[in-house]
Amino acid sequence: MGRAGLGHLIIATSLFCLTLASVAQGQSITNGVAMAPPPKWVKSFEEPSAGAFENNGTEGESFILLEEQQHAGTGEVYTHVVKKITSQSGVQDGAKVHFSFDPTYQRLDLNFIVLRRGDKIYDRLEPEKIKVFQQETELERHQYNGTLSAVLFVEDVRVGDILEYGWTIRGSNPVMGGHFIHSFLVDWSVPVQKQVYRVLWPAEKKLIVKQHQTEVRPEVTHLEGVDDYTWEIKRRTPVVVEDTTPLGYNPFGWIQLTEFSSWKDVVEWALPLYVSTKPLPDELRQKIAAWRLAGEPEDQVQAALRFVQDEVRYLGMEIGPGSHRPSEPGVVFARRFGDCKDKVSLFCTMLHEMGIEAHPVLVHTSRRQHLDEWAPSPYAFNHVVALVKVNGNNIWVDPTRSFQRGHLKDLYFPDYARGLIIKPGTTDLCLIPAPKAGLPKTTVNESFNIKSYNSPIQYEVTTTYEGLSADHMRASFSNSRREELEKTLLNQSAKRYPKIKMTRPMESQDDQQRNIFILIEHYEVKDIYELSDDTRKWSTWFYPDEILPFVKRPETSFRSMPLGIVHPWHYVQNTEIRLPQDYNLQNETKQVEEKALRFERQVNYTNRLLRLHYELESLADEVPTKEVPEHLENLKKIRAVVGYGIQHPNVTPDAPKPAEPFQVNWSILAMAGMYFVLATVAAVIAHHYRPQYHANEPPLIIHELKGIGGWLIVLTIILCLKPIIYAVFLLKHAGVYFTLSSWSILTTPGNAHYDPLWAPLLIFEVLGNLTMLVFSVLILVLFFQNRFAFPRFFMLFLVLSVIMVTLDEVGAGLIPKAHGGPAVSGVALFRTLFHSIVWILYVVRSQRVKLTFVE
Repeated sequence: MGRAGLGHLIIATSLFCLTLASVAQGQSITNGVAMAPPPKWVKSFEEPSAGAFENNGTEGESFILLEEQQHAGTGEVYTHVVKKITSQSGVQDGAKVHFSFDPTYQRLDLNFIVLRRGDKIYDRLEPEKIKVFQQETELERHQYNGTLSAVLFVEDVRVGDILEYGWTIRGSNPVMGGHFIHSFLVDWSVPVQKQVYRVLWPAEKKLIVKQHQTEVRPEVTHLEGVDDYTWEIKRRTPVVVEDTTPLGYNPFGWIQLTEFSSWKDVVEWALPLYVSTKPLPDELRQKIAAWRLAGEPEDQVQAALRFVQDEVRYLGMEIGPGSHRPSEPGVVFARRFGDCKDKVSLFCTMLHEMGIEAHPVLVHTSRRQHLDEWAPSPYAFNHVVALVKVNGNNIWVDPTRSFQRGHLKDLYFPDYARGLIIKPGTTDLCLIPAPKAGLPKTTVNESFNIKSYNSPIQYEVTTTYEGLSADHMRASFSNSRREELEKTLLNQSAKRYPKIKMTRPMESQDDQQRNIFILIEHYEVKDIYELSDDTRKWSTWFYPDEILPFVKRPETSFRSMPLGIVHPWHYVQNTEIRLPQDYNLQNETKQVEEKALRFERQVNYTNRLLRLHYELESLADEVPTKEVPEHLENLKKIRAVVGYGIQHPNVTPDAPKPAEPFQVNWSILAMAGMYFVLATVAAVIAHHYRPQYHANEPPLIIHELKGIGGWLIVLTIILCLKPIIYAVFLLKHAGVYFTLSSWSILTTPGNAHYDPLWAPLLIFEVLGNLTMLVFSVLILVLFFQNRFAFPRFFMLFLVLSVIMVTLDEVGAGLIPKAHGGPAVSGVALFRTLFHSIVWILYVVRSQRVKLTFVE
């Protein structure tokens, strides 16, 4: 036996002794929780070496062994966990040992809890320190399941310790009628060195094993009376889950176990659950009799549906068998609350009493079409709806929904895609048609009446909600006080317009026949315009705020998983702005359409009235992985035109000073600073350039021409002025280059002076003038040092000047708003070119230059 095997033997022996010692201390901790050894049928599995396990996670703990063993015949489930604490965060979180069970049909046996530190093993199963309490995790969803939690905070846990614990749950939910159903993951988002799942299955029965996104298969051993199915999984790569995946998408591999051989078996299991055995109360029978007189069958169905939806509140008492068995219809009616199955059972019973066919339908709110991949199982579903037959037509309704209005055929029913109809003869899942009625739509009509740039503005918003959107808004009004809703809406608007106040109470209109809900808001807004830093421009922006979150870029752009989209969703915003004077604004239409969404923006301007129209509609609930790049590019196109800015180019002399402080364009300033440093370094390097001087004198040389004199005096003046000229130019235009407001006026789409060429032209001017400034200082130094390299650098400087002026004039000429028109002025170019040619000829031919610059 090797060292590793000997070590595991010592650990196993120690655990056995500690378990016996723990049991000897006392069996019972509290009702439903006891201390006991593992069941005799449990098999020991070799634990991998903790030292060989590399932790690639960031959770503070590494799982060395995850082990679950289940005996289908006795209903016992044994779980064994070995994990290593790898950081202080792991000490905080990993030291809490947590067990959950349903006391109505389960018992929790704590088998052992030990702490291993090096070669030492410490018993941490201390009954007096275990706390048992009821923790309702679904309380916010109005669901109570009665689950108890036993929690132990293990003491003296340190980084590097190994925590090992095992427990057994005895008992299974009687509502399942003894049917075996189970599933387990084979992929995790954290590192797991080894995972074991084992089930002992009666040999005379058939176990259906369904693999989902995995090829892991069990080793099957035939024992006396049972078959041993064992999965041993080692070192699976953790799954990195990307953000914003579609509803129902599961990136993890998992295995499903069931003894239901068909969906027909599931229906036969569910049918008795929806059979009422008690007579209906007289009050309910009277209501049903009154509804019979309501008119056509559609009206009777709608009356019963509205009662269950609005008069029976949602509250799930899903304790024990109540997880799947609905309460008696009479009980639900009397107490006026129930969960989805309770409400559906009551609703179907009412319709049966009126002679209308109706059946419960099991669905899943997120798995939808993915149910096709499942083996038959009641656990495939998490919700119950109803199918009603009226005049030969199928009508799908959800009695759990509240505040639905409109005609029965116009009610919204979610796209559940698949369902299992609980009625005799059902053999398979049914297709549920995609919704066409009651689809959500929100239309916002807002108006701004701007009379001047510094006076309060009347701002009105009329929002029309249709279909599902109207249902949600109606529910909000029912569940909240009007004052609370007014405050919420005011604060939402204040995010865009800080100086806003409500001038009249909010108005609401509820057209329940057409299921349209209208909300009208009246505001006054101050300082909607902002004055530029140089007090020459007023500017403001208008955005469709509800669209912005929909088109934001997901956190994970390079994806291996599909991208989920909110669907169905349809939003329209119409903005009217009455402007105080004429603007030069262009009408335009922008459209983006793909498989997942459709977007449109229209801009219309006439007679000082600016109209902006935005519309965004989802067309699918997900984008396949291979289509994500195209989708993200479309989102970018949409974000580029979501929002419209306008500016007033002229301001009266007595315009108020800007309310906001001066803002530096730090990005351009930083770029210019770094470039200036690099240019200076280049100039210093160039200064050390010393080409070899040839002293051979040409014939007829006049030595009196040596030194500064003649035309060199004029050149001296010009060279001394050049750095000053470039520096003054940069300072004069610093307000354009280095202030954020002026830069934004020229480079932000939607502004009156915007052009896409402004940004590259301005950057070129900044860097070009910095180059010439440094270059002019360099040639000035070379000039006064009589350096032999001066003529070469001076001619290069003149050529560069011509290139700079040419590119600047051409670039400015391409921008109509740069110089009042598209024509390029050739005056500056001709002047620079003539000046450069004259001085280049002088430097080349002058004997004074040849005699003076010899160093």
